[in-house]
Amino acid sequence: MPVKIVFIADLQIRKPKGAGFLRRVIKQIINLKPDLVLIGGDLISNEGATTNSEIVALAELAKLADKFPACAVLGNHEYGLDYDEKKKAPRSLFGDRHTEVEEALKNIKVKLLKNTLIGFTLNNQYLELFGTDDLWGGVTDWGNLRSEKKEAPLLVLSHNPDAIRTYPNDLKRPILFLSGHTHGGQIRLPFIGPLGNAKLKLGKKFYQGYFVLNNIPLFITHGLGESMFAMRLLSPPEIVEITLLPENN
Repeated sequence: MPVKIVFIADLQIRKPKGAGFLRRVIKQIINLKPDLVLIGGDLISNEGATTNSEIVALAELAKLADKFPACAVLGNHEYGLDYDEKKKAPRSLFGDRHTEVEEALKNIKVKLLKNTLIGFTLNNQYLELFGTDDLWGGVTDWGNLRSEKKEAPLLVLSHNPDAIRTYPNDLKRPILFLSGHTHGGQIRLPFIGPLGNAKLKLGKKFYQGYFVLNNIPLFITHGLGESMFAMRLLSPPEIVEITLLPENN
């Protein structure tokens, strides 16, 4: 039987997109009746003086975790980091709140993956999922992936698409690599493309959509929230529905 996955990223919870916004997103996801929910990092905005209300709002995700298996990875906003392109290194812009986000997810039974490999049997189909720590804020380590089952379909969840550049050549290729981070550029202009700068080494060509890199299928979502200014243009927020079909279909 097919396996239905709902993939969201970049919630960037903050005022005015707080608990009410999250409840609306959750309602739409529940209506899709997924077999698995994946959350691709940047759950909170963490751009202001305090993020306590943002972290409290994450409790709404319990409504998903009570109904479906739900897994998440962290993004650079949990760590309070941006990237300094001149120094070619992450830089701290906000407070590091990743530990508090981890605790919030634990309390609502959303499985946090930090260089973690787990397996699922969904609709009589066994598959494996590997989630990375954030490329800027943590240490992306593929070592635990070496225990994967050779015959099992493998999914990879990583907030920053640039993580695909570090994927070891000697490991089995995933059937799909899922990322967010870019917001699709957040503001896009015809014939010009994205105005927002996600600071990807992959380049702005990879700000949205489906690609194949080094024989790895890569999908990058627009995400749901925004950075800096609460506005988008030609890069609408999205909830992504993915259907995996058995090999014999």
